Amino acid sequence: MRITDNGVGMTEEQVASLLNGNVIVKSGAGSGVAVRNVHDRIQLYYGDAYGLEFASELEEGTTVWIRIPIQYKRERSEGKQ
Repeated sequence: MRITDNGVGMTEEQVASLLNGNVIVKSGAGSGVAVRNVHDRIQLYYGDAYGLEFASELEEGTTVWIRIPIQYKRERSEGKQ
């Protein structure tokens, strides 16, 4: 999934800090810890190839990719559950 905004953006240092635990992004009351938590949980569940990825430019906006594997729902056979 990809989410893009046209907000104020972030510096390279701010983007890097989102996932390395040294949160320096302060745009409101939040600490940014939840972003790292979501990334870590995705990787724990699906593996290191998955998680969050960010790209941002000041005065241009930010794009976030959420990488999770596609899971197909299996159809149940008649009489089996």
